[in-house]
Amino acid sequence: MNPHKNLFSQYPLVQFAIPFCLGVCAVAYAPPVRIVYVAIAGGVFSIVALVLVLTHRLMVAAWALLVAIFFAGAVLAVTQPRVQQLPSGKTLLLTGVLEGPPEHSQDRVYLSLRLEDGFAGSVFLVAESEQKKRTADLRYGTRIRVTAKLMRTDDYRNPGVSSLSEYLDRNGYAGMGMIKGDIVRLDQAKVFPPLAWLYAWRERLQ
Repeated sequence: MNPHKNLFSQYPLVQFAIPFCLGVCAVAYAPPVRIVYVAIAGGVFSIVALVLVLTHRLMVAAWALLVAIFFAGAVLAVTQPRVQQLPSGKTLLLTGVLEGPPEHSQDRVYLSLRLEDGFAGSVFLVAESEQKKRTADLRYGTRIRVTAKLMRTDDYRNPGVSSLSEYLDRNGYAGMGMIKGDIVRLDQAKVFPPLAWLYAWRERLQ
């Protein structure tokens, strides 16, 4: 036996990474599956691996652990939100709930809207300075209806700067839009109270 030969068993992190990545890829290319089934399968194989270790059947326990890691990767992939890419360049009537309070700049207002009415995901909306007064009573969890022209691509950008579509995908947005017309306030949705208190405290400080 060559003592200088590199064995695959000497790299346990690689052994863990491979089934984990395979689990992520399996969800991407397999038919949709409920997360509860994937989680149960992962839990079962984890328990089997533990029992096999306690009974000193280490080789079989190692294979059971790798299968459990495979299902762990699948659970991670299933829980990731899938962003629906909305049509670029079209003006749509959007209804949704604000994921945070309006962010004000010198001449614009920025809104993060979680979509409803058949759309999935969130959009990043920009309102012009003349619409600032219409956002004065908007809070985290406010349900609104707006008309916005959506976009996902840049007309131009500086060399080396990531594209708009990459930025939107990285932040989980289905698109970016310029608000056209009125911002209609509908009602207040149920929100996570501690986060609402935190946003209110932040607004008072500002």
